[in-house]
Amino acid sequence: MKKLFILDDAKKRPELFLWNGALNEEKIQEFCQVNKYCIPDDLYEFWIETGGGDFFESETIFSPIENKFIKGESIIEITKWYHHNGLEKKYLVFHIGGEGISVLDMITKLYCIVNKADYRVKKTFRLFNDWYMAIRNPDFAQAYSLEDFIENS
Repeated sequence: MKKLFILDDAKKRPELFLWNGALNEEKIQEFCQVNKYCIPDDLYEFWIETGGGDFFESETIFSPIENKFIKGESIIEITKWYHHNGLEKKYLVFHIGGEGISVLDMITKLYCIVNKADYRVKKTFRLFNDWYMAIRNPDFAQAYSLEDFIENS
């Protein structure tokens, strides 16, 4: 498995990342089977390691498993709400933050950032690392002293 840049950043600045906690792989497999989702390996591995969570004060990656302590933040509930409000059914919402809403296109398996107002796709990415680097943009990197961390690791 290729290293995930977000986990590298979390090791450097752990105070900026509040993960929900590692998830049991069988639970994620069950989630995928029950919902008929085929999740890319990099997101799958990220969920196993972290369970999702918050980072950079304004960003949330949702967990595929309902957290009994944080109601209303399951990926299923969030995605259903957005589908009900006009987001295309082919999208699975996995992140909300300053750049917009991040979704996984369940047909193409591309990571997409969509506009919060009209759900139009603003950017697409083939890999979780590419998506993260867009979220981590130069402003966050500079503000949190992460500018050259990825290039030098």
